[in-house]
Amino acid sequence: MLLRFVFLFFLIFNTSCTSVFETNSLNSMNLALSKYNNFAYFVEMDNPIIINSESKLLKSSLDFNYSCFFDKNIDNSVNTQNSCNELNNFFFNSSNGNLSWKPSEDQIGDYEFKVIISGKVKGKTQTKEKFFNAYIKQAPMFSLGLDSKYETGDNTPRVMFDNFLNIGDRVEIYKDSSCSEAIATQTINTYEEYRSLESIELPEGRYNLYMQATVNNSTLPCINTNLTHQYKTPKNTVKIFNTDYAFAALKTDGSLVTWGKSTTGGDSNGVDVSSNIQKVFSTRRAFAAIKNDGSVVSWGDSDFGGNSSNVDFSGGVQNIYSTKSPFDGAFAALKNDGTVVTWGGSDAGDSTGVDFSGGIQKIFSTNYAFAALKNDGSVVTWGSSSNGGDSTGVDFSGGVKKIINTDSAFAAIKNDGSVVT
Repeated sequence: MLLRFVFLFFLIFNTSCTSVFETNSLNSMNLALSKYNNFAYFVEMDNPIIINSESKLLKSSLDFNYSCFFDKNIDNSVNTQNSCNELNNFFFNSSNGNLSWKPSEDQIGDYEFKVIISGKVKGKTQTKEKFFNAYIKQAPMFSLGLDSKYETGDNTPRVMFDNFLNIGDRVEIYKDSSCSEAIATQTINTYEEYRSLESIELPEGRYNLYMQATVNNSTLPCINTNLTHQYKTPKNTVKIFNTDYAFAALKTDGSLVTWGKSTTGGDSNGVDVSSNIQKVFSTRRAFAAIKNDGSVVSWGDSDFGGNSSNVDFSGGVQNIYSTKSPFDGAFAALKNDGTVVTWGGSDAGDSTGVDFSGGIQKIFSTNYAFAALKNDGSVVTWGSSSNGGDSTGVDFSGGVKKIINTDSAFAAIKNDGSVVT
């Protein structure tokens, strides 16, 4: 069942009535408009609440006329043919400027409002206006990543949810109901279909997870995701990884133990995995591990990436990606400086001639090929030409924001919403 949450963010003007409102009508007009502020509202379909904005000034001090208009373009220019009262469940009182709105599911979207107030100042009619925005969104569905379970020994829970954020928005995950102890933070730079935030390392314990977002520069209240993560430190193993015929177990002291078919990763005696192992990756017949200093060791079948002795890992590696071909396999390591090094089977393990200049943002793989998204939105590919390794002739102009991979093909979503494959 969809987990629904209602967020409401708006401020109401609550200054006490004083004589200034009777002696300085122009100032009173400005203050009367201050009750309208941007708000973000996340629709709760079962029991939607009502947004209210009410003045705390005495009505006798507000001898003004109000008008309210809206449109769905956030451009500081509202079409005054669209009266606010034309919105479903919206009521605007033109005598005191109070509004009440109970958005429905079909009203999801961004709204810009314009309120005009007019009144007499020193015998002359004057007007003031104010723009404010409303962001009406469907409440997201939250879930915990499959790697955030006790059985995996992972004490960095990963919270996943449907994307409701825009570029420039910010979201934080907390372990307390007052949202004061952030364990994961992300500022949105690229579009994604869903969001996945991995927390910092947590001590042993049980955690109820909360979220707070900043949408269109409006900070929303802290809300309960209704997700619980429980972590109890395993006695020996942090995580277990596998190839087709072997296992590797990462222990709490940073050491690694392996077993299974020796030629496919079960025998790691030729490399130093006794300490400082940070992450482990695999093809179908070989392992590769990043150590705490950013260096890499690999073992197993050399045709599947088991031998990286001639690869330059200087500067440190931040992440490793792999192909999963049953015939050979390869690794691609993204270094801290944005360059890439590859090794393994000749098809995908050889990136000779590939231009990684300008820096790589992220790497994706099919079973037989790699695609790398560069910082400028361009894409380079290598590996099996019939399985995504040849993007010659593909138009990446205008920039790519996301790559989708299957077992044997890539699709790139561009910034203008178009798709190339």
